[in-house]
Amino acid sequence: MKRKMLAWFAVLAGCAGLGLCTWQFITIGLDGASKLAGVLSFFAGLLSLAVAVCGLLLTRPSAKHQSIANSAVGGSISQIGRINGKVVLRQTGSHSTSPLTPPPSSTGTSTSEQSGSQSITSSTAGGSLNQIAEAGELEVEQ
Repeated sequence: MKRKMLAWFAVLAGCAGLGLCTWQFITIGLDGASKLAGVLSFFAGLLSLAVAVCGLLLTRPSAKHQSIANSAVGGSISQIGRINGKVVLRQTGSHSTSPLTPPPSSTGTSTSEQSGSQSITSSTAGGSLNQIAEAGELEVEQ
């Protein structure tokens, strides 16, 4: 419904603009209309440039869903979302070297995939589990 209303508004605005331009052309003549069109085009270009720059500055890529399911990991698991700086992952000490068996696959289980969500389901790990959604800088020692 919103799109239909927006489309009708655009059509009406276009018709009104065409009517105004026709009236201006008849009233002030070809030379005056050409000068006015040049000035209006200049300001429309400036406005378009300003909107484009604002769009680039304000738009951030959306984080996707990160998930680990039905897995067996011998070491650590780190899920890292958006970081606005440097990332340092440091491995210290030793982890279990014995083989891990994955848990039985779960059926019928659903996870909600919201923007920016992280999940670890039906998994085993021989080390630590780290989930970081957002941070300025990140330094992890394991």
